[in-house]
This record gives sequence, C-alpha cells and structure tokens, in this order.
Amino acid sequence: MKKIVYVRWIDSGISLLGNVWQTKEEIQEIVENNEPTETVGILIHEDNDWIIVAQTINGDQFRGGYCIYKPNITQMEELVCERFAATKKETDSEIKERVRKGFERLYKKEEE
Repeated sequence: MKKIVYVRWIDSGISLLGNVWQTKEEIQEIVENNEPTETVGILIHEDNDWIIVAQTINGDQFRGGYCIYKPNITQMEELVCERFAATKKETDSEIKERVRKGFERLYKKEEE
C-alpha cells in the first residue's frame, strides 16, 4: 500500500514576470519572501535525491503531483487516516468486489 504524506518544501522554481521589467532588488525580494509550499499526496517514489508525490493513481499511471528535490524538503511525515486503515491487507479482487457492492447499494437507493 502506498503512503500518504505531508511535505513542506521550498519551491526553487520561482518564476519571474515575463511581461514587465524587474530590477535585481525586486527579484531578490521575491526570493527572500518565498513561502514554503505544503503538499499532501501519495508517495510513489523516493530515492536519495528525489521524492515523487502524486494526487491520483490508477494502476501504474499517475495524475497530478510533484517531483521534489530532497534538499528542498523542510518537513515530511506519513499521514494515517484511521477511517480507511484496513484491518487486513485486501487483495485487488477483494477491493474490486467491495467497490462493486458499494455501487450496487448506491444505485439501489437512487432507484427507490
């Protein structure tokens, strides 16, 4: 099972305004006032240099998220949601069956 993580990090990808001229002092002020970024997502990769956090996973495909350079991370912790914590590890077929039954109940209520 993938981990859900909270990451506080410094985004080094600061963009300058492309439609106006800026002085060195104005740019320095942008850098000095750069607030840390906070991200919550599914940790899909971690090595010595990087983590990758995705918003959505479907099989081996991912949507949304960030590649974060580890030296930029100021805080990272695993989040545990007890409501969704499994008491046992479910197989893929057990999960699919549980979801199918949930949809059946949902559609039955809509028909009533």
